[in-house]
Amino acid sequence: MYKVLLPVFLMVIFLSAAVYAQDAGFQSTVIEFESGVEFESINACSLKAKSSLSGGLAVRAGTDMFAMLEQKESREQKIARVKKEREEKLIAALKLEVEKYRKIAASKDGWSIKSAAWKSLIAKCPQGWADGVKEGDWEKLIVRISLGRKYFVNSLCMEFVYIKPGTFMMGSQKQHEVTLTKGFYMQTTEVTQRQWHEVMGTRPWYGERYVRDADNNPAVYVSWEDVQAFVRALNRMEGKDKYRLPTEAEWEYVCRAGSTTSFCFGVSESQLKYYAWYDENAWDIGDKYAHRVGTKKPNAWGVYDMHGNVWEWCQDWYGNYPSGSVTDPQGLSSDSRRVGRGGSWHFPARRCQSAYRYDYSPGHRVSYLGFRLAMTF
Repeated sequence: MYKVLLPVFLMVIFLSAAVYAQDAGFQSTVIEFESGVEFESINACSLKAKSSLSGGLAVRAGTDMFAMLEQKESREQKIARVKKEREEKLIAALKLEVEKYRKIAASKDGWSIKSAAWKSLIAKCPQGWADGVKEGDWEKLIVRISLGRKYFVNSLCMEFVYIKPGTFMMGSQKQHEVTLTKGFYMQTTEVTQRQWHEVMGTRPWYGERYVRDADNNPAVYVSWEDVQAFVRALNRMEGKDKYRLPTEAEWEYVCRAGSTTSFCFGVSESQLKYYAWYDENAWDIGDKYAHRVGTKKPNAWGVYDMHGNVWEWCQDWYGNYPSGSVTDPQGLSSDSRRVGRGGSWHFPARRCQSAYRYDYSPGHRVSYLGFRLAMTF
């Protein structure tokens, strides 16, 4: 008799447990999933239920589970949307505050009133948005506010903008997916002659051909090896090991600034003159030197001269790209030549494209080759 009743008894227990799971247990299942339980184990439970339960119970249970997962995804999307809306409202409100300050600055009010208005305006900006902006420079502040990004300015007045982690397609004809998992800061301009001299006490470009000696022009005639010495010296000055050259992947990620086209602004070479110094608006008209940094339009992330002016050293050895997707690539472990990016005042438009790469000996020094720094806290 018990042999007949035992299967029935076990089935009743199993069905009761399943109903309880349907009514009250699926939330805890999702919580366990969020806590790190492998999806395979949950899927196995689901399959077991489907194979054991009769009628629509297993189907409803599975449907409820996937509905909750979809609901979880929609909650994440909602959080992202709300966050974006709040940031947009903050930016709009700060722009109105800047406009109020402009009216005060243009009024006949005394200096103390204008200074107090400026300090009040800066206090309303999120931390890092207004770093290094001089009092009264509302034009620069409005650019910062529009970008909605953190900035850092060091003791040499080097300006860095925060770059968020992300994924992009790297290269041109044969692209590969690159994911950068860590945020970093990128210098908004190339390192200038003044900045180099303040750190190193030398002027390696002085007296060389195709150079204009000027504080705010790029430091050139500096090799990759020279740049490493500069990085070490700057880190000692600042007391932190945070400055470095960007990797090639970081460089292209920043150059593209979210774009997927040949240039950060699109595909038309006729627009390049607004963003870059290259052969047509420099070498070809007799201005045979690297120009003052930051005088052309920045890209969408507020970074200047990523196209043209001078080629820029990257940290990586030059080599073939990987065949598949990669995460936080560092390039080859060794080789004989280093990566240069960006084109220069001496080169045509096609060599200023976001994906164009060049290679140089680490000891190479020339008038159209410089660098910018990355920074990691």
